[in-house]
Amino acid sequence: MHILPDTDLVNLCNEGNKHAWEELIHRYERLIFYSAIRAGADPGEAEEIFQNVSLILLKNLKRIRKSLSLGAWLITVTRNECKKYWNSKQKDDKIETAVQDQGISDEISPERLAARAEDERAVRQAVDLVPEPCRKLLLLLYFQEEKLSYRQIASKMHMPINSIGPTRRRCLEKLKNILLDLGWAESE
Repeated sequence: MHILPDTDLVNLCNEGNKHAWEELIHRYERLIFYSAIRAGADPGEAEEIFQNVSLILLKNLKRIRKSLSLGAWLITVTRNECKKYWNSKQKDDKIETAVQDQGISDEISPERLAARAEDERAVRQAVDLVPEPCRKLLLLLYFQEEKLSYRQIASKMHMPINSIGPTRRRCLEKLKNILLDLGWAESE
């Protein structure tokens, strides 16, 4: 399987290639989601922020020239969307608490955060430490070549479809704690 560089994917997206867009979103899905989590969003908020960031990326594809720093750009956009999200919901003090609790500051460059967030090995190591059935659920949700629907996941997990969201939230919290224990989110 040939993996296209971001520059090529962005160019294909600008030409209207649907598969390139899906690949680009798949490539940066976890980076955006975990950037929101690291900024203090809960998983439900992170999902909404992910959607907003994806729309912003889509709207700005034609203007993106330096795709080599796409990850850093997405982290900056995600941070801004977190702030907008909380401001719109009157959660100003939540972002301050998250910044203090997570040791996140504007002094940490987006490039450094991108390099850490893209460290697939550390995340995979943490997933391997998550107890069953969370490990299985996380693998089905985030580590499959082909994106599975909630219906397919519910069938494979032998659980009601409406239990996946709350279970995923708890499993992501366990994963977050393991990543923190492994030093993944230590301040620089």
